[in-house]
Amino acid sequence: LGDKMLYDPVLALNKINEVLVEKLNGYLPAAPKGFIKDEESTKGNNVGALFGMQGAIMASAEYNEDKPEPVSSDDAGYVEDTRSKITVSLAVGGILGKAGAFANFGQMAGGDANSKSIRIKGYTGTVNYNKNDKRGTMVLQLGDKVSITAEGSNLANTDILKSVIESIKLNELEKGF
Repeated sequence: LGDKMLYDPVLALNKINEVLVEKLNGYLPAAPKGFIKDEESTKGNNVGALFGMQGAIMASAEYNEDKPEPVSSDDAGYVEDTRSKITVSLAVGGILGKAGAFANFGQMAGGDANSKSIRIKGYTGTVNYNKNDKRGTMVLQLGDKVSITAEGSNLANTDILKSVIESIKLNELEKGF
């Protein structure tokens, strides 16, 4: 593999991205209190290769509320998982690493009524919560290249999303990439 990388810059770049993805996975937060991290969902991707943006990487994890009897059904037989769920995604580079900036711009340009600006540990982002369907999204921009997205369903509010983002070493994550 070593000699091939000398002559194949794409192979070399992919290997570098593998190392960076592993590093990025290390910043995914532990499960918040009352939740279980779905280890099967924890993954990192060299997404730049997929979208023609070399150097763009992403890591994500899912967290499920730790409670029994996670389903309910209605008279029509529709079964719904009533547990709260959270997905956290970290993106670096390319257009994905600027997701927080785009979200902030959309909010400033008069985004939807459920959206508002937030500040977490000195970083700017947006939060959107729809109380009717109990869904929320929080996007935070760290510098020019890193964005964090936390999404949740069956949430009473967005406090848990904020708590999850606050548990990440934000300054270290920004400086590390």
